[in-house]
Amino acid sequence: VIFAAHPLAAEIVGMAANVSDHLALAFMAVQILVLDGHRERGGAWRLVAAGLLGCLACGSKEIGVTSALAPAVALLLARASGGAVVRRDWLRVGWWAASVLPVALYLALRAYVTSRAGWAATAWPPPEVLALSLGIGPGLALQGIGAPIPSGANVYTTPGAVLPWALAVVAWAGIAVAVARPLWRRSPPGLASIGVALALAWLVPSLLGVDRFSDEDPLRFPTRYLHLPLAGLLLAVLPAAARIWNRGLRFAAPVVAVLLVVLSWLRVEEWQDEVSFFTAEAAYHPESMPDQINAISAFVHVHAFAAAEEAIARAESRPQARAARARSRLLNERAAILVLRDGDTDAATRLLREAIAAWPDDLGNVLDLASVRMTAGQPEQAVAILDDALASPRFDDYRRAAIDARRRKYLGALGGTPPSPRP
Repeated sequence: VIFAAHPLAAEIVGMAANVSDHLALAFMAVQILVLDGHRERGGAWRLVAAGLLGCLACGSKEIGVTSALAPAVALLLARASGGAVVRRDWLRVGWWAASVLPVALYLALRAYVTSRAGWAATAWPPPEVLALSLGIGPGLALQGIGAPIPSGANVYTTPGAVLPWALAVVAWAGIAVAVARPLWRRSPPGLASIGVALALAWLVPSLLGVDRFSDEDPLRFPTRYLHLPLAGLLLAVLPAAARIWNRGLRFAAPVVAVLLVVLSWLRVEEWQDEVSFFTAEAAYHPESMPDQINAISAFVHVHAFAAAEEAIARAESRPQARAARARSRLLNERAAILVLRDGDTDAATRLLREAIAAWPDDLGNVLDLASVRMTAGQPEQAVAILDDALASPRFDDYRRAAIDARRRKYLGALGGTPPSPRP
C-alpha cells in the first residue's frame, strides 16, 4: 500500500511509457511466484509460463532484463522465509533457461532494432554522465523516498551538490553492508539483504537513461526511476517491522499511507492539461531550460501567445539561454508565434534559419522550416530543404526516415514533380 501511495508513484500515471515500469515489475513478481511453485510441484507448463512472463517483462520496459535473476530471487526468498533449499535447486537448468533466454532474445532484438534505426551510437549516455549517474543515483533515490514532496517529473542535480552525494555514500555503504554481512557470518542472505540488492538491481538499468540538456546543464533524472527501488527497500524493512509490529506501528502505517496519498493528489492535480503540467514543471525547476521551453511550447500550442512571449523573455534573460541548443529552441518558438499569430512566414523563415545555424543537429528546426515554406506556398523550396537535410551527415538513419517521409508528402503536393533549383 505504501508503495502504491507514495508520491513517486504519482509520476507514473501520466503516460503509458511510465506505467510500463510498474508493468515490468508486476510481470517479474509473478514470474518469481511461478518459479517458486515449480520448485515444489514441478510441471513443465510453469517453466513455459515463467519464460513468457520474462518476455512480457522485457517487452514492457528495459528494466525487465533483471528478470534473468528470477531463479536466484525465488530461491533466496524461499530460504529467507524458512523454506528448504538444497544445492540442486540452484542447478535447475530449466529455471535458468526460462529466465535467461527471454532476456538474451530481447537484448539481441533490441541491438538489431537500434542499429537499424541509427541509434547505436547514441544508445548509451556519455561515460562521464554514466559514471556520475551511477554514483549519485542511489542517493537521489533515498532523497526522493525519504522526502516525498511533489517536485516534478524530473530531478536535476549537479556534480557538486552536497546532499545527494552524502546520501549516495550512505546508500552505497548500506549496500556494501547488506552484501558483506551474510558473507561474513557465512549465513544465507535474509530479506534485508535481498531487498537492498533488488533495490539496486531495479535502479541501475534505469540510470542508463539519465541525460543532460547540454554540457553546462545539470543531470536530469526522471522521478519515476526512483520509485522502483522503494519496492526493494520495503522488502528490506519487513523483518524489522515484523519484530516491532506493535499498536503504535499499526496506527502509524495507515496514517502514513493516507498522508502519502494526499501528497500524490497534490501532484496529480497539476496534470489537468498540458499547460498546467508544464507550467508546474517550470515552477519546480526555474533553473532548467528544457522545462522553461516545454512551458513555452505548451502556451504556443494553445495559442496563448502573450503568455508564451512573456515566458520567452524570462527564459532569454537567464544565462542558460546563451547555450546553442537553448537559443535554437527559443528561436523556434518565436518563429511558431510569427506563423500562427501573424502569418509572417518570411520572418519565421529567417528565425528558423538562425535556429539551424545555432544548432544544426536539431531535426525539429529543419522539419519546421520546410513546413513554413510549404505554408508560404513554396513547396519546391520545402522539398529542397529536405533534400539538403537528407544529404547531410548530421542526421542518423532514424531521423533521415522522418525527413524522407515529409519529403514524399510534399512531393505529393507537387504532383510528384522534382523541385525547382534551390533558392
